[in-house]
Amino acid sequence: MKKKLLLGGLVVVLACCVVGSLAGYFKLWPALISSNSESVADEISNSVQSAVLLALERDSPIEGGLLLYAGDLDINSYVDDSGESGFENVNGQATVYNGWVEIELERIEVVLGDMQMTARPLIQNGRFTLIDVEVEGGLMSKMLDRDTLATGLEDGINRAFETAGLIPSKAELLPGFLYLEFEEERETTDVSEFRL
Repeated sequence: MKKKLLLGGLVVVLACCVVGSLAGYFKLWPALISSNSESVADEISNSVQSAVLLALERDSPIEGGLLLYAGDLDINSYVDDSGESGFENVNGQATVYNGWVEIELERIEVVLGDMQMTARPLIQNGRFTLIDVEVEGGLMSKMLDRDTLATGLEDGINRAFETAGLIPSKAELLPGFLYLEFEEERETTDVSEFRL
């Protein structure tokens, strides 16, 4: 009798563990991914906005055009010599470290940890967008939404242009560069005074 009671109690405990694990997997894990994705995209956006504004300060668009180097699309909060790339998210504030951007002839590549995003730039309705987005990766791609890197890059570039009063009209990839052309200027903010 005691063995049956003990066995019944063990089955109940195991059932609770299974139900708890399933609830965690189906409820908590998606919430964690969403929180990580939003925080990382926001941090990438802030970093890219600052880098593009510095590029605009350095090389004002001449005759409606601007060349952005890969370094002008910096996604990082900081870079160190650890050789590891990734992010930390504490209380909804992400820190992105040692990621990189490469500009190739046909695609822009963004790498964070073992997650790699490639895409082609396009200007739609006066906004910079990424199309044909492809994402590959291991563990990092399980911790972030598929569109996190693209969203952060797009938002940062568009916020920089809005701050500078620029309306992009054309985006073209050149080896190592992103070439952009602009329409008439909007009301501008002095980008030399803008610092995040």
